[in-house]
Amino acid sequence: PLWPGDSVGEMACLDPAPRSATVVAVRPTIVYELHRNTLAAMWKHAPSIGIGLVSGINHELISRLRETDRRIASAMGRMSILDSQIMGSSRPSSRPLEQRPQPSRFRGRLDARRLSSRSGLSPQELQSLARVARPKEWEAGQPIFEEGEIGDSCIIIAEGEVEVLKSGSRNPRVIATLHEGAIVGQIALLEQGQRTASVRARGRVIGLEVTADIFQALLRDGHPLGVRLLTLTAIAGVRQLRMATRRLAEIRAA
Repeated sequence: PLWPGDSVGEMACLDPAPRSATVVAVRPTIVYELHRNTLAAMWKHAPSIGIGLVSGINHELISRLRETDRRIASAMGRMSILDSQIMGSSRPSSRPLEQRPQPSRFRGRLDARRLSSRSGLSPQELQSLARVARPKEWEAGQPIFEEGEIGDSCIIIAEGEVEVLKSGSRNPRVIATLHEGAIVGQIALLEQGQRTASVRARGRVIGLEVTADIFQALLRDGHPLGVRLLTLTAIAGVRQLRMATRRLAEIRAA
């Protein structure tokens, strides 16, 4: 059930795709309809309203994602036999952050043209990002984030692939694979709470780390990069929620 003040259908407003659910009015209802073209126009003519709307959508997405993740963990906990085809090959490190191998600083040159085509960031935006984001490098199998730890940054994957894992009754299971241009860990930019999943490098991975304090400072200043990152985190949240919903359906059907 949804009530006055709730939003619905916001995923299509940010990242067009077939509706993932049916919504029915159970009594006479008045709504405000926001078209994605209107939202796009707000960035130009009323950016503060656009920031407020997308920030609200982001928090709604986070709430739904956390609930879906909770259901995934519950469904996995009830399963007595895990399908080896969708399990992780090994359990990621559970050592405290200060005891885990730390990523090295990447000192090479990134392929800006390739990253631009895959991340949705323009070359100019990538130049601005390079001034505030820290490029890091992880080796194959190395943990990037651990489920349950407190997060304060996200990673934009510049090269390589990462696996997203959720804890199960025996071992963690891979619930998604993310590629170059994807954002991972974006929830920490908005709500510095516990990580909802573990992330590890599938091979050599190079990523740009954006910390929450830098992100919030960009938004406070109304910097175009902050606005762009806010939109990209919302789109990443939409896609992550869609993947989590599909995975939950698969686990329940297994």
